[in-house]
Amino acid sequence: MSEIVDNIKEENAPNPELLEHEMTNMMLNEVPCSSKQISDLSVILQMPKMVVLPPLSCQERYDIYCKQVKVANCRPAQVMNRIHSYIEENLMNKKWFALWKGPYDGTTCHTVDILVEVDDVCIDQAHVNLVEPLICSEPTVPREVVETQLEELDYTLDIIELYPVYPPDEIFDDGTKAEFEYSCLENLEELSYIAQVIDNVRFFYEHIRRDWDDEDEGEHAFDAYLRARLQLYYDVVSGFVPAPLITRYNRTMAKYFVRRRELLDYQARIQSEGEPTNTEAVECWRKYYEVLMLSGLLQIWETLQLRQHKTPQLALQQAFEDDLILIFPGNYSGEGFHELTESVTIKGEGNKEEIIIEAIPYDDLFVNVCGSEVVLENLTFVQTDNTEGILRVESGHANITSCNFKCDGNGITVREGARLTMKNCTITGAKGAGVEFMAGSVALLENNNISSVCDAQDQFVDGKRTGKGGLHLHVYEPPEVHLHGNHIQTIGGCGVTVGRKKTSQFLLQSFQKSTTEGDGGDASSVQSLSGKIGDSLKHFVDVDSSNNIIEEMD
Repeated sequence: MSEIVDNIKEENAPNPELLEHEMTNMMLNEVPCSSKQISDLSVILQMPKMVVLPPLSCQERYDIYCKQVKVANCRPAQVMNRIHSYIEENLMNKKWFALWKGPYDGTTCHTVDILVEVDDVCIDQAHVNLVEPLICSEPTVPREVVETQLEELDYTLDIIELYPVYPPDEIFDDGTKAEFEYSCLENLEELSYIAQVIDNVRFFYEHIRRDWDDEDEGEHAFDAYLRARLQLYYDVVSGFVPAPLITRYNRTMAKYFVRRRELLDYQARIQSEGEPTNTEAVECWRKYYEVLMLSGLLQIWETLQLRQHKTPQLALQQAFEDDLILIFPGNYSGEGFHELTESVTIKGEGNKEEIIIEAIPYDDLFVNVCGSEVVLENLTFVQTDNTEGILRVESGHANITSCNFKCDGNGITVREGARLTMKNCTITGAKGAGVEFMAGSVALLENNNISSVCDAQDQFVDGKRTGKGGLHLHVYEPPEVHLHGNHIQTIGGCGVTVGRKKTSQFLLQSFQKSTTEGDGGDASSVQSLSGKIGDSLKHFVDVDSSNNIIEEMD
């Protein structure tokens, strides 16, 4: 999964155009040989074996970066300095053999492995020399071409382009071997240690380092970034992150690299031309802002770690404030939704009709919001015999967008002091109120379709209407309700009803000329309002309404 984050520096990779040019000049129609004439030495050259390291777990990687590389407690802007010190502390003045891996043909992804000997390092650059004779994975590559390329690079290569190998052997016609010397390496154990150091650095560059860390001047430690990015890598390779999400992340990261390179090139050009014009300054700012936005999006995704757990319940159990939980198509149990106490966003990815959260049958409550800011988006909730309704906003704020609520009992209730924002949602099958607003609650409903069914036995008691409508408001301490563009449909009941407790004196004179208070509790004191929501309702409830349609059907 190295394409997830590709921060490998390419400046020192072999130049494909230079290689092609030099090879053309060398008349490649003839089989080349090294300057020592391999045929005269009667030597059969074999590619040496790379040092193979055991795979490391996420915790093992984390321990290495904490205890050996020691970047966890650094500030983000200081991390690269610490990486450079780690390289020099462990590799300076050591000599060892390595394969230099880099692109060879500019038209393909072909890679040439060339054996070099490393004799020193400085920061993250290694000083190398070609071995005698040339050992290369492509026998058609002339030594002169490789030598020219290394001269262009001043014989220095990025340390992460080097892969330590066991010392190679020369095998002569008589079967004898001439072994290369270890130089200052005392044993193979030290060689393995060098390989591990380079692997730690390479893994850091490829999967942990981000360009924006260098600009992070905050006082916080790098540890949080280290943990999140390591977990992201291992979640991806373990298959915990869905493929569509990986694709989106990779696409965004690739776009970030392209836009950043465009920004740097543009800045270099206008600076070389002198004082930039106003137009150039504006364009430079636009490019910078786009890069900033892309890096911000990537940081958000990385902080959230892009994990998906096997069930929503497991995700909810491990969620923290401001986390994002993504749910992909499938049928899931509603376990864990009965107590949403953290401020989290729960969002469906895909067709919401295929992202189904099913209530546990006969539980008192299905979804209960208690967090200060709980977001539900693009989900379908299916209720089964829940006596307390499909969703209750107990406290805090529920922000619900583009969700389906398929009721088998009561609908949504907003308790005293709680807040509800609901947009582009559908409520069907509610027995009683589709949405019930308790005294002192606050709600904004926009562009929703709400359907409720009034039980025929509950419509009238002693000639008085008792059933709750599609929307029901408790007005002894009036809620604050904003209704815009909603379609409310009731079967056998009323579109909007209001009510107050038995002990309160209240008369709905604005709705009809003669009204009668109930004496059996709140439900029995309900009065109906037919047709469009009118200004008369505002005399009794703090309602702001526009473009709502109410259909009352028998």
